Amino acid sequence: MITPALATDHVNHVQRCRDLREAVAYEVNRDLYEYQEKFSDAIIEAQLEMKGDELFSLMARQCGKTESVVLTLITLCVYHVAILRRPFSVGVFAPAQSQAIEVFRMRLRERFDQLEPFIRAWFGVTSLRSGRTTSLFYITDLKNDLEARIRCMSSDKAANIKGETLDLILIEQAEDADESKLKADIFPMAAATGGVRVLNGTSTVSILNHYFYKACIGGGDNVYVVDCHQAGRYNPTYAAFIEKERERLGADNPEFKAQYELTWEAVPGKFIMDRPAFIALEENYTPAAGLLRDNPPLRRTAAWDPARGGDYSWVTVVEGENPIHIVDWWYTQGMNLEDQAHEVGRWLSARGVKKLAIGVIGLGQGPADIFHNHFPHISLERVEENLTQQDVMFKLLEQEIINKRLRYPARETPAKQLFLEQMLRAGRRYVGNKLTVEAPLGSGSHDDAVDSLSMAVWAHLMRRGGIIARSPHRPKL
Repeated sequence: MITPALATDHVNHVQRCRDLREAVAYEVNRDLYEYQEKFSDAIIEAQLEMKGDELFSLMARQCGKTESVVLTLITLCVYHVAILRRPFSVGVFAPAQSQAIEVFRMRLRERFDQLEPFIRAWFGVTSLRSGRTTSLFYITDLKNDLEARIRCMSSDKAANIKGETLDLILIEQAEDADESKLKADIFPMAAATGGVRVLNGTSTVSILNHYFYKACIGGGDNVYVVDCHQAGRYNPTYAAFIEKERERLGADNPEFKAQYELTWEAVPGKFIMDRPAFIALEENYTPAAGLLRDNPPLRRTAAWDPARGGDYSWVTVVEGENPIHIVDWWYTQGMNLEDQAHEVGRWLSARGVKKLAIGVIGLGQGPADIFHNHFPHISLERVEENLTQQDVMFKLLEQEIINKRLRYPARETPAKQLFLEQMLRAGRRYVGNKLTVEAPLGSGSHDDAVDSLSMAVWAHLMRRGGIIARSPHRPKL
């Protein structure tokens, strides 16, 4: 039972910790908005009570949820070491293949560098520093032999992370975290300390983590929800960014509605959602000088999705920008991969292609090596087609199609017929908010043309000389 004296002491500690948080935010010139303060205050109060509370944050993308949590964690670390004179341990968990964990580490490292002079001067804390790896951050008071640490770890199912004892658990990108991993390995790490569990995320168009999903739609005092419209009322720069995203993606786009307006909905259906609009993209387009264009020169990129057996090995050649024009296709079935590499090289050379992207998951590394050895005049980009990379490529292709920045030949050929069949029949599937495209069920169904085109568009627009040439605007928050 908490006595009045202890209750008063607790209130004082909560207020002093909030005051420290405000000073920390001011020092790095990142004063928090009201909705960020509300969530940060809840973390501070729950942590100082140490009753094992669980808090959920469902916030729109890019609205500053990571920034507010980073400043809160640093504040709590300093407060425990310098004021409470207690060690303190934080575990930050995020999917290893996501950007969430890297963004969090980068933000922590940046804030540590900014805050060290301030913390040392005011609290006498010896140092704020990183460990030998970027996954571990320390706040140390050598005089009193006290240490607070923040360790960033993976929430993936296969991660070996048992054995930690934590005072606070933060799950970043909670919508993609493995639910069984959370319950079996991560949550018990705070059982002995009465530590707080904080799950930070955004809604998705498919449900991966039902634990996070059920808590968010259930609501309650421990669930903090901030959609893009609420965040935009505090930050005009963010509001302008949202308007551009709505225009770019479309107000009814499922990813926009999920990631910014926080609607949870499963989205089945076709990759090409507006069939008549896609049919209307065909155009009588003939490159200057036939297949080769020498005057003026026009950058031409190809992408190869290699296959053998019953699948199609497919190459797409594109040129131009806004709109991109599909110049030609090459495809085969049954040819061995070595012969394919030679045939593709000769075919691309005849079409003046300067760069080839090739998918190297599965069968691709072998033909890529052969191509590189025999056709060095064509730059080669090896593309690891993992889920994150596919998400980037398919979403880029979708936007080029929606905004009518893609054209394909009007002339009727067997290649065009196969192209249209695969594009119009391909289905969309989401893993969290990551988009993938799949052929419909059936032995005669294929999606090779879609894969090749998405890779070609990405390599043509986003990759020039191995660096990203164009990226969506993001506000600085």
